Order: sequence, then structure tokens, then C-alpha cells
Amino acid sequence: MLKRKIEAQIDSWIKTGKTALLITGVRQSGKTYIIKNCLKRAKVRYVYIDLLHEVELRKILEETNNLEELYIKLRTHIRTPLKKGMVIFFDEVQTYKNIVTKIKALVDDGTFRYVLSGSLLGVFLRGVDSAPVGYMDTYQMYPLDFEEFLRNYNENEDVVDYLRGFYKDRKPIPDTIHNKMQFIFNLYLIVGGMPQAVDEFLRSGDLDEVSRIHAQIQKMFDMDFTQYGSDSEKIYLSRIYHLIPSELDKRNKRFTFTEVNKADDEKTGDDSAANKKVRKVDRYTKLDKEFLWLWRAGVALPAFNSPIEPSLRKDSKTTLFKLFMCDVGLLTTEYGKGAKDRILNNAKEINCGAVYENYVAQELTAHGYSVFYHSSAKNGELDFLVEHDRTILPIEVKSGKDYNDHAALSKVMSSKNYDIDEAYVLANCNIRQEGNIIYMPVYMLMFLTEEIVLGKVDLNKYRITEFPEE
Repeated sequence: MLKRKIEAQIDSWIKTGKTALLITGVRQSGKTYIIKNCLKRAKVRYVYIDLLHEVELRKILEETNNLEELYIKLRTHIRTPLKKGMVIFFDEVQTYKNIVTKIKALVDDGTFRYVLSGSLLGVFLRGVDSAPVGYMDTYQMYPLDFEEFLRNYNENEDVVDYLRGFYKDRKPIPDTIHNKMQFIFNLYLIVGGMPQAVDEFLRSGDLDEVSRIHAQIQKMFDMDFTQYGSDSEKIYLSRIYHLIPSELDKRNKRFTFTEVNKADDEKTGDDSAANKKVRKVDRYTKLDKEFLWLWRAGVALPAFNSPIEPSLRKDSKTTLFKLFMCDVGLLTTEYGKGAKDRILNNAKEINCGAVYENYVAQELTAHGYSVFYHSSAKNGELDFLVEHDRTILPIEVKSGKDYNDHAALSKVMSSKNYDIDEAYVLANCNIRQEGNIIYMPVYMLMFLTEEIVLGKVDLNKYRITEFPEE
């Protein structure tokens, strides 16, 4: 059984939650399994309803507004005794998005407790009639990040806390531990964080079987694409997604639109009328819906170009971006067995910039950061920017030996115009600090989390209870 961080939120809801609970995330991220496991571990009686396959039940939910009548129909349909206080777990809610608008009445009634889960919810829940603010706690579930992978891979639970001490103290890690960690991290780059792939790897150690699982997941993503728009729009959606590996393999890694126009007929054999009618594009505005679909579905992760300003989100350029896969293992499988072999054997000539950057984008996203990068004629290019602890944190990612070579980062960090406290260079190196630049192993990114705690406000201290005499 894989251990996941999100279990803490689910367990807390089971104990004290007064609202409904919604767990969303990309397909195959393990939502259903982890929810069921938390309910079973807490010995909570629950009923599981798969809305994807329960067509008749979807019809009941759609047509029945009277709660008493709805409960009677539910009992009849599922043939399971329903007792007050039980949890009803609606899965695959993207197939009936209006369940979200009905949850307010269900929660207010209080007869049962509700857990909802589904994929593509960022797509299907856009435009619902009314969002039940205050009636539903929502959490995003991602593929396993590296810390989760490490905790499941390594039987010694103390290893994460041990490494965290070196991260905080900025001290070099002993070589024996560092070398083993680098190998485990290389495995993560190959296996990724999709639970089925991780589970298979931990069970058998078979990387070829992991690749087969990755291929199956990619086919599922392709099936999801068929739910979108017209035939030509589906082709564009699929084409954009499958261009990500080659676009990331370019020098600047920025997604360009000229490649979208190039039909890959030799590979796909697609000479359909729909393929021939796809519109030519040279800018983002003609494909904005397709990109938004991929981002909202969670299968692709964007990093937008931003000036180095206090608010990265406010000043970012939405038409200039890099596009990453939601899971680094899926990307590495796309690059083939040769790339995996070089990563596994830590080949000296290895230069897997695309794989390393995809890992960083995935890790930052899972840790709750909005991801940006910086590119300008004045400064050059910084791989990543995030807003961290009330300031901007630049992150440079190096997969080769030249990790000391970072002209753009050095220029920005030495400039008084930006007044940035520190920057990270993530590479195949040990921890050291030179001025305001901190070098550290790329796997240590697992410890970068927001540390600001706002705390509680004394509600009585500043209330105005009397007025001065005039």
C-alpha cells in the first residue's frame, strides 16, 4: 500500500469534517484507492458509487430534487442499507458535474456525509450553475512527488528527516548517502509518480513493465482527448500534448506554434478529412482553448514567462510559456530506453535537461507553487521563478557538469535592481553556498515548501467599541 501525503487531509475530514470532501486530480493519480483506504482504516461505513458506469443512477440524481425521494431511490438502486451518518462516495463525478451544485442541499440535510472524486474536473466543472462555497473542501491530488516516492521506496522512515537537516543547515551530505540518493532519484526520473507504475516497480523492480504501464496511461489520456470539441480540435489537442517531449528537448524549451502545423503523417498515418482541415496557427490566441483544456485537465503543466517583479502571476505573459508533462516518468518513457539506460547508469555524458526541468515543474506544482520562468534580452533566461516566503526565488536546473556556468542567474543575483536574497542551482552536486547562490542536489527540491504561517488574529484587540468626544 502506497503512503500518500493527502491521507492527512482525508483523515482529518473523516474525524471532524462538516462539509463534503472533493478530491480531484489527473487520471490514474490514485484518488479512488487512497480515499477507500482511508475510510477502511478509520472503520467508516461507506457506500461506493461509480458514476461513470452507473448510468441509471446518474439519471436518478438528475431527475430527483426531493431529498426524501432521492434517498428512497438510492436505497432501492444500490441495494445496500443506508444508515444516518454513513459516507456516500461518489466517484467519477466528471460524468455528472451537477452533483456539485446539489451538494449544498445534501450537506445541509445532514443525513449522510459525502466524498466526491473525479478526473478532468478542472475541465468539466467550469461553468457549473453554482459553486457550493462553504459546503465542500477541495484538494488536488498529484502523482507521487519525490518525497512520497522515497518514503515508499526506503524502509527507513528516518531518511527524510535526516536529509532535511542538511537542507536547513546548508551543509554537504555524506558522500555515501548522497550517492545512494542520486541513484534513487534517477530511478524516480524513470518510474515517475503514477501510483500504478510506482506500485509495480516496488513490487517487481521491472522497469520494462513500468514502461508498459506508462504506455497504457498515455492511451487513457488520448481517450480523454476524444471528449473534447470537434474532430479537428481533438486532433490539435492530441498533437499539442504529444509535441511536449520534442519541444522540451529544444535549447530554450519554450513551446512554439509552428510545430503544431506540421502533420506527422508518417508516424500517425492520419490522412483523414479532419486532419486536412485543421486550421493553421501562428500564435496562442488561435489555440487558447486547447491549451487551457490540457492545463485544467492536469495532464500538462505550464510555466509562464514573467518579468522579475513582486507579483509574478500579475505580470506574466500568457502567450510565452513552457509546457511540461504531469509526470516525469511518462516523459522519460517517451524519450526511449536509451535515455533511461543513461539515467540509470548515471552516464558521464548525460545531459537530460528536459527530464530534470520536467521534474522540477512537477515538484513545484505538487508543492502548491505557481510556476514561472524569466527570459529577456537584458538578462537572458532563468529556468524557473516562484514566489516563496514573501519574495522571488530563482531556480536554475543543471543536468550536466557545467552547473557552475549560469551567466543569467549571476547577472540577476548581482543586480541591485532586484534585491533577491538567494537563488538555487539544482544539479548533480552536493550542497554548498557561494554568496547568495545555493548549490544543492536536485532531489533536495523535495524540501522546498512555503513556510509563512499567518497565524491567528486577535479579533477583540482592534474592535472599535467607543468613540472620542468631539
